Amino acid sequence: MKRFSFIALLCSIFFLFCEQSNIDNGGDVAKQITSVEATIEGGSRVSATLGSNERMQLKWSSGDKLCVTDLAAKTTFSLRVGSGTTKGAFVGTFGTKSSAVYAAYPTSAIKIDGSRAKMTIPTEQSYSTTKGQNIEDKLQLFGTIGEDGSVVMYPVAAIVNFDIMIADDCKVHSVTMSAEKLGLAGEGVVILDSATLSSAKGNSVTLTYSQPEASPSKGGWAVVAPVDFKSATDNITYSVVTNKGTYTFCHTPNHKLEAGEVYTIQLSIDKFTQVADKNNLKQGEFHYSGGMPIQQPEPDPDPEVDANLNVRLVRATDSTLSIGWTITAANIPYVSDIVPNLSADYSVDIEKEYKVALYRDAACTDLVYSVSKVQYNTYDNSALFKNPNVPPRFIFAGLEPSTKYFVKVFNTTDGTSNATPVQMTTAAMLAHKSSVVTENATFGDLILYENFSKLVYAGDLTARAAGVSRTDRNKLQSFDGAALVGEIIPSNSGYYTIDAGAEMGLFNTMAGLIDDVCLDDWGWIGGKEDANGGSVCARPGYIKIGTSGNRAFVCTPLLKAIPADKLATLRVVFNAAPNGPHSNELANVSEKFVAVQALSGANISADNNLVTYKEVVDRVEFTLEGDRISDWHEYSVTLKDVPYGSSVAIGGALEGTKSNRMEIDDIRIYVEDLVDAPETVVAKGTITYTDGTPAVGVSVSDGFTVVQTNENGEYILTPHPDTWYIYYTIPADCQVPINSYGQPAFFTKYTPTRKQYDFKLTKLAGGKETQFSLFCLADPQCKDATHRNRFNNESIPDIKAHSAAKKIPCYGITLGDVAYSEGNRNSSGQMTYLRDHMSQKNAGIPIFQTMGNHDYTFFNETNPIAPDETSSTYNIKIQRTFETVFGPINYSFDRGDVHIVGMRDIIFNTDYDASYYSVGFLDEQYQWLKQDLALVPKDKIVILCVHIPIANSSKRNVQKVIQLLQQFKEAHIMSGHTHYQRNEPTLSGGVYEHVHGAVCGSWWGSHTNGDGTPNGYGVFDFDGNTVKDWYYKGVNEGMNSRDYQIRLYWGNLKLGGEYEQFELTHGENVLLANAWNTDNKWVLKVYEDDVYSGTMTRISHYCAAPAIGNPTKPSVKSSQDWWAISYHIGILGRGHTGGNRANHLCDGWNMYKYTLKNKNAKIRVEATDRFGRTYTATDVIGDYDYTLMDL
Repeated sequence: MKRFSFIALLCSIFFLFCEQSNIDNGGDVAKQITSVEATIEGGSRVSATLGSNERMQLKWSSGDKLCVTDLAAKTTFSLRVGSGTTKGAFVGTFGTKSSAVYAAYPTSAIKIDGSRAKMTIPTEQSYSTTKGQNIEDKLQLFGTIGEDGSVVMYPVAAIVNFDIMIADDCKVHSVTMSAEKLGLAGEGVVILDSATLSSAKGNSVTLTYSQPEASPSKGGWAVVAPVDFKSATDNITYSVVTNKGTYTFCHTPNHKLEAGEVYTIQLSIDKFTQVADKNNLKQGEFHYSGGMPIQQPEPDPDPEVDANLNVRLVRATDSTLSIGWTITAANIPYVSDIVPNLSADYSVDIEKEYKVALYRDAACTDLVYSVSKVQYNTYDNSALFKNPNVPPRFIFAGLEPSTKYFVKVFNTTDGTSNATPVQMTTAAMLAHKSSVVTENATFGDLILYENFSKLVYAGDLTARAAGVSRTDRNKLQSFDGAALVGEIIPSNSGYYTIDAGAEMGLFNTMAGLIDDVCLDDWGWIGGKEDANGGSVCARPGYIKIGTSGNRAFVCTPLLKAIPADKLATLRVVFNAAPNGPHSNELANVSEKFVAVQALSGANISADNNLVTYKEVVDRVEFTLEGDRISDWHEYSVTLKDVPYGSSVAIGGALEGTKSNRMEIDDIRIYVEDLVDAPETVVAKGTITYTDGTPAVGVSVSDGFTVVQTNENGEYILTPHPDTWYIYYTIPADCQVPINSYGQPAFFTKYTPTRKQYDFKLTKLAGGKETQFSLFCLADPQCKDATHRNRFNNESIPDIKAHSAAKKIPCYGITLGDVAYSEGNRNSSGQMTYLRDHMSQKNAGIPIFQTMGNHDYTFFNETNPIAPDETSSTYNIKIQRTFETVFGPINYSFDRGDVHIVGMRDIIFNTDYDASYYSVGFLDEQYQWLKQDLALVPKDKIVILCVHIPIANSSKRNVQKVIQLLQQFKEAHIMSGHTHYQRNEPTLSGGVYEHVHGAVCGSWWGSHTNGDGTPNGYGVFDFDGNTVKDWYYKGVNEGMNSRDYQIRLYWGNLKLGGEYEQFELTHGENVLLANAWNTDNKWVLKVYEDDVYSGTMTRISHYCAAPAIGNPTKPSVKSSQDWWAISYHIGILGRGHTGGNRANHLCDGWNMYKYTLKNKNAKIRVEATDRFGRTYTATDVIGDYDYTLMDL
């Protein structure tokens, strides 16, 4: 161990400078002082022994000056004689009437107010490794000048000497002494008669070593205010920051610290008890930021020689065991050699079939997993073991570190096995992931650790061991049913055995499992032009970087633990082995070249994890050691000037199209130093409540990054170049703020020249709401004043009336297509009018907004859209008009126990035609959502509001978004776009999507959508974190009742008008029902003459497109609403002929059918929803009856 003995100087410096001047007292001067003889007090206090006969000695130096003061005025005296001694003669001129005159050193250290002297002990102090230098230069002295002009100068503060014993390889960067209530530093008042300092205001002091690479020894002087530890009610802590981590000790002395006294405080890891919890340290305990000491497992006992089969450990990591075995006695001495011994002959061994089994106990009753048929690849029947000089080997993966296991191998060909299971122990982890610091890292902090322990498929190249994989590995979305557990019987489907050379692409083949192996934040860079996610390959417990003719890099997650205003020096440590063919133990010499580089401005694609970046800020190259593929070594490199949000890339140093492969494991990144970054554009601010108290833990965003306010309500973020607003997530216990437009106002326009963005929150009088309703308004889609007038006169009044009637808080959100630009029609000018229509005053509730595919900044073939200084891509530029009028594009707010998110889910595919778009999320949107949801408790309900339905899409980032939602207790997606109503679980399950009928119905052509759903909106009632009810609310006369949820038709209905006639052919005794808001929980019962007759059957989804006839007769398989379709086509002439007919043959999902027993009976249908509410319908639509359309 190294002993660092240094005196942490908590010394006082004052920053008000004395003016050197003669004092004019109006000609009435009581006395004139022209010289002062100042002696530094030399008693036992100052000259206390520090150990090994060392003493602290203070002397005057050439150039020293004294401040002479009567507390009303002050001047400066200069040293004339006495440099290098404890007694100095100072000269100057000071006139005063006062009988009490004082001297203070240094001159900058005194502050007077007419009756008091104040001095300051700096909270930030430094040490240059020169013994006592910081004391000589900075220690404050004070004394009373006698009548003879002499003064004894006393130190006003106490001196502390820390005696530190920590790990041998640690270099100290700084030491911080902290107390919760005691004043250790800062400004204090000088007690004049005793020349000591009292009432210091600061609770901590930090001593920084200017040369941390030099081992500090006794001489690091430090000063603290005199304090009485006997009366302390809080613990005193000492944080020792080193290049290896931070040691935090807890020790409260049991005595006073008196001015001028020197006190030694021993901080030794041998004398303190290490604990894991840093936040609750007690007297005599310490915590190390690198985690608890890594306990190495005890060595395994040597296995006895077995008469039939001998098993040996070949290689152990913290998550794998690679084993070898032989049935040939002559081979036993060599079977554990990781490099095969050419003296051995395994030709008999490799001809047998085996079963390998791993147990947790020596009795072999607790099976981890076993694999049979270990001889051939069960998928293609190729041999697993081909080289007679290499024993049969197998790797067990996904194991616990530092854990004893027991191995048995069965020779199933001959019916033998090792009689006694062989004990094998996995290695210890090289670090603790719980110790990784994720924000505001400081010197010595571990900010990343990855040991790839969740990678379990493939073979072990470096130990030449066979393994297990899955034939469906490229389709798996989780390890459910595919984990390595229990009895595994390989075949040509599902589990199969593979040889040591087999590997799989990490970011393509295993893309569906990337989150399960906790590598979804990692990325890759390929070298060749057509490189893919297979540029980094998965192995059990480690990865391989690069492929043939494709130099590659693996890239770490973005390093957001680096403070945003700092540049970091990082120490990157990892284990690596050179690559080569598994059939030959020699590595490829031409591929041993490694590059480690820091990438600033990095972005990891949410679609395929491909990394792009702004620049390489530092790069280190070296050559791997060893000549064999089993030569694992630890490597350490230092990267400098690494900014916040960078990624560290590890890979080959050759050109991109060269073969430059290697194996990598156990990546660790430590912070070795931090310096101030050049001033960058930041957005910061404070969020407070109306009473001035800080709002803690509020999420704040620029649309790309999400941060949270600290304990003072403060936040800081680095805006993205495309930032438009700075905004926050409205907390559940706060009011929704409303601006002058009557819209929710949780955002402020961002400008690069403005740095401060403060917000004020008003708490709800009754606290967080337990119940509330969310109104979902899909597709108002107003292209002109006619459309707007209908919206404003039909929809808005109904929303206001219905929300008022509910007697609980109500909030609204549109689901896109608020306006209706299309082709050459620019309707973006309607947005400001629509904002006014949806103001809280008009609608009665706050209405949030979501962008749709018709809400774009106008562009077409003759007016293409292009990036500009405000928008880096045309896809960003497309949203600016909507964003300017309605607010942020991607945002969230909390109500009750529900987290509600609004997002754009449209990607425009050209810059000249808005009709070419697809559903999906840009990579930066996915990353934003991931950050937003990471701050939401998992027991909340999450509501994602978008425009285009996403449930069954595999388009860009869609399924990744759904996977984010699946983390929560319950999640719902609210969408629109289709102008029909549908409730459906997502394809991957666990999330429910509600596709809403349009507010505008069939583009304001009638009172219904094309599927018969009334023009209206969805209503969702929440109680705590439960959806209490959901229903659809129509707005037009005859369809605007809360209980209007079903419409009945006869099966032989005649429909249409002058443009086209229609006739249904189900038969006259068939009853049809459109219950537009149904799901699989609804039950529709039929009563004939008030007697229960039976239950209606939901017609399977089928969208018919019949040819025009006279009349047109749709298929009986159709699930569409032909009453609505016939009105739009037959009466209005929409889509009767021409290319848009398909738009008006609207899809339908909620049609039911029943064959009556008596067609002349009085009919009643009772539809009961999933919440137990029953809706009744008795009126059956007759031939050509469009009364509801005309009301």
